[in-house]
Amino acid sequence: MSKLIRTTSLMGYIDLVKELGGDPGFFLRQQLLDPEKVRKLEGVISHSAMVYLLEATAKALDCPDFGLKLSSRQDLMILGPLAVIALNSPTVGEALDQIAKYMHYFAPGVRVTVEREVEPGLSRMSFEQNIQMQQNMDLTLGVALNAVRMLYRKSFRPEKVLFKGNPPLSDTCYQEHFSAPICRHSRYYALILPTQILDAPIDKCDPKIHDMLEEFVQDALENEPLTIPAQVESLIVQLLPTHCCDLKNVASRLGLQPRTLQRQLAGESESFEQMLDRIRRHHANKYLAESKMRMAQIASLLGYRDQSAFNRACRRWFDTNPAGRRKQLLHAS
Repeated sequence: MSKLIRTTSLMGYIDLVKELGGDPGFFLRQQLLDPEKVRKLEGVISHSAMVYLLEATAKALDCPDFGLKLSSRQDLMILGPLAVIALNSPTVGEALDQIAKYMHYFAPGVRVTVEREVEPGLSRMSFEQNIQMQQNMDLTLGVALNAVRMLYRKSFRPEKVLFKGNPPLSDTCYQEHFSAPICRHSRYYALILPTQILDAPIDKCDPKIHDMLEEFVQDALENEPLTIPAQVESLIVQLLPTHCCDLKNVASRLGLQPRTLQRQLAGESESFEQMLDRIRRHHANKYLAESKMRMAQIASLLGYRDQSAFNRACRRWFDTNPAGRRKQLLHAS
């Protein structure tokens, strides 16, 4: 199943590619990502598309430390409301626990784990992703360090940085970036932190803001989950009135091929056509219940280019025409 991630994960990408002499629009379109969406940091994109974008960009620009360079342009604030929750937590440890707890609000494909005292005096903040490729993991570790520095102090240095396998960059390159020793062939991608910093208070934290934002994130997780069906439903609702609501357009906004999106929906016992029809029927009932809305206006809002197509759909849904369905709804109210 493809996962989604918020587009803020590519904050700084466009400017960095330009500075390195590349064309960000070309690289984004190669991965079916909308450059304007990335420029505005709007909505969500395919996590796999984002990961492959970083790898392709690094290779094309001959920039093996592209992920590290991009991480220097990002910090905790890419997490949006989750960043505010963290910054208003009482201690650094509680802030990191909140990030781990709610990371699926930002990226369902990313798992963060904070474990205390994995060694005497040391704790581990580790990262797992559904697709683990080097540029993205370098980016993840770099942003994680920036986040800890934002919560604790700018001069903070981790005790160690752990990497799975044998990443291609030299120890010197990593050590210059992280200001810490590097351990290859580890079981984890992780930062090793002194346990004592987890108990450090966060200056100017506001418990009221923390509680308010935590409630907001919980509501967002319930009402707007980052699942493929939920995002497809949201995009259908947005695109219906534009008369551009088709499988190709919806898939492109998620950075997916149409066949890939259909396959992902099939895994959830859904199809694009079923979802489109169900959403049209639901909104048809809502609009027809408004006695002053003209039939032509309703047909257009539902994405039909002519009244006859709306009429046929109504007969299929309700065994009557739009006027007949309006009478049923108004009578029932």
